Amino acid sequence: MDFLKQLATDPLSLGTASLHTFLLVFLRVGGMFIRAPFWGSGMFPANVRIWLSVAVALLLFPVQLNQHGAVILQQSSGVFLTACIAEFGLGLVIGFCAQILLFGMLMAGHVIDNEMGFGLATVFDPVTSEPTALTGQVLFLGAMLGFLALDGHHTVLTALNFSFARIPLCQASFSDDAVRWILLTLAPQVFVIGVTFAAPVLAAVLLTTMGLALMARVIPEMNIFAFSFTARLIVGFVFLVFSVNYLAPVADRLVQGTYGHLAAIIVRMG
Repeated sequence: MDFLKQLATDPLSLGTASLHTFLLVFLRVGGMFIRAPFWGSGMFPANVRIWLSVAVALLLFPVQLNQHGAVILQQSSGVFLTACIAEFGLGLVIGFCAQILLFGMLMAGHVIDNEMGFGLATVFDPVTSEPTALTGQVLFLGAMLGFLALDGHHTVLTALNFSFARIPLCQASFSDDAVRWILLTLAPQVFVIGVTFAAPVLAAVLLTTMGLALMARVIPEMNIFAFSFTARLIVGFVFLVFSVNYLAPVADRLVQGTYGHLAAIIVRMG
């Protein structure tokens, strides 16, 4: 018989089960929104993020109450508190795994800036709330726009819904397999994306530096040191403009890979 019909004669138990279930759902959804792409940005208003979490939790709450309300009602206070922490942590992991691939563009920007001489020209990034390189910020925001244009945010919400089907409330666990997968499989993708996107600019700047070094040997009277800054910047910007043409395919790869990575981590935490 339906759980709601079973508790129709006991409003107090129904109210307690509803409150506990909604809190667990809200913590998982809220944790995801704190770290997920776009929503977890410092530019996204915190009050809007909270109300959005409440709205999504209200949509998912009735199904979870019907399926797991009776089990949640039987939990002791200590077990329920532990479940709250685990649900919030699971939401954070889902949001972090959804955003970690975008950090590859930040890495690409840092590497490019260091080679072009922009390493010291840092600004305050409202997305990560810490100083970051100019090119890294531009590439990260560009990848974020591509991620949203290709419905990456829908992909994250789909993965969140899948997490409730795969990991029932009060059953989230942080296994060693999940931690190893994040560290050994997901995290290296940041370096792969960053190095792949930055490779053309790095190669061009390296060849420019080698050419300037050769000129310094052939024409020792020429002030190559002062001239090198301008030459490296021009060459770097030219190849960076050409590289931006490949930003859309990179964003498409991020969106396609995001759901697979999220599904993999959810299965390992189930």
